[in-house]
Amino acid sequence: MNESLVTIYIPTHNRKDLVVKAIESVLNQTYKNIEIIVVDDASSDGTKELLKEYSQKYINFKYIILDKASGANIARNRAIKMAQGKFVTGLDDDDEMLPDRVEKLVNAYDDEIAFVTSRYYTKSKEVLKKKILTFKTQIDLNDVLYGNIIGNQVLTTKQKFIESGLFDEKLLAGQDIDMWIRLLKNRQFAKIIKEPLQIVNISDNDSRITNSSNKIRGYFQVYFKHKSLMSINQRKYRLVGLMILKNKSLIKLVKMIPNNPKYMLLSLLKIFKYILSCIKYKKRIYKIFRRFK
Repeated sequence: MNESLVTIYIPTHNRKDLVVKAIESVLNQTYKNIEIIVVDDASSDGTKELLKEYSQKYINFKYIILDKASGANIARNRAIKMAQGKFVTGLDDDDEMLPDRVEKLVNAYDDEIAFVTSRYYTKSKEVLKKKILTFKTQIDLNDVLYGNIIGNQVLTTKQKFIESGLFDEKLLAGQDIDMWIRLLKNRQFAKIIKEPLQIVNISDNDSRITNSSNKIRGYFQVYFKHKSLMSINQRKYRLVGLMILKNKSLIKLVKMIPNNPKYMLLSLLKIFKYILSCIKYKKRIYKIFRRFK
């Protein structure tokens, strides 16, 4: 069987020890016709030397060194433009592909759809948990306007990435959901494989209650960029999440709850989890201060 070339891009910045596991998970794919492009976003920890070693060992391994830290969006776009593969997919430098991920994504792909992706595992303190963002196996633009039910990686063609304008380099955060929205604007559906085919590693920092100002600003950028496509219920549901990021009062959150029964329930669940996180966080702060008494 003639397998089409698949390009896998990995942006990285000062994660020399972590990126090795990501690279090895790609090299161990059952689908062998692959091209790996790692973009080093001006690391200073010896990543450049590591990538040089890989390129000397594997003919399908390529790398790009950025002169200055430019961010993940620019790194991804540099790799996609350089890609020789018909198909393109990505991997974060602290995550891992399961061995048959590329093979199963390619087999599920159809030219009529926007992209194909899969469920995934989250891994925290060596514990794997299956992450289910939606029970649907076929989604459309309306689904993703409510929120990112996809995750951070998809497989599609290089042509579709280019046609959709690549990753928005002006966004401070939320570049993945922005890209999926634009891909779905050009095609009616996308597929989600039920089986988890990727491991997303969660660090202690990822689960903290506080959020950086850039992250919040980025999500608001995405909201206003696509607001005109959203229904009233979609806007309200997105705003519930945004108001939680800004630690707004419970009264303001309740006012944002949409009328749609499904998303009303999901909004209430979000608010409930937020309240529990606040309680847990306050207890943790209290314990820290007790040590100094």
